[in-house]
Order: sequence, then C-alpha cells, then structure tokens
Amino acid sequence: MDLIAKKQVGALGRIVIPSETRKLCGFEEGTEVGVYVVQGMIVIKRLDDEELCSICNGPVNEDAMTIHGKTVCRKCTGDIVTEEIIGKD
Repeated sequence: MDLIAKKQVGALGRIVIPSETRKLCGFEEGTEVGVYVVQGMIVIKRLDDEELCSICNGPVNEDAMTIHGKTVCRKCTGDIVTEEIIGKD
C-alpha cells in the first residue's frame, strides 16, 4: 500500500481527501460515499460502485450469497464448500 498524502484529523474529526485522489476515485462534489472499517483500516467507497466479493474483491452478480453479512461471489462460495469438504478427513 502506497502512502499518497499525510493529513491531520481536524478538531471536528474531518480529513480532507486530496484532489488528485478524489479525481482518481471519481469523487466529485455530491458523490455519495460509504465509510467502512475493514481489518482496522478506514475504507471510503462510492455507494454507486458495483458490489464486490468480500473474499476476492471481484464483481458479484445475482447468484452471489450473503454469509455472515458479507457478500461472497459464487466462485468463492464454491471454493469455501470444496475446502470444507476436502479438508475434512
């Protein structure tokens, strides 16, 4: 992971996202974003983005599953099932 900028949290808890980063991510004024905590990191994601698999970060479609509140694509679901079956002796 590359450090893009160093910022300080303001008195109201705000952090300014650098303009280069906003342009790269397509964050224009008025863009609706979600703020998530993933493994101790803060993730800011456009809410109109395509939903991604929680395991492989690949795109999901209508045959995706939700497991413990996480969206998992069909391939990863199959990998989990296969690993569980093969891993049990």
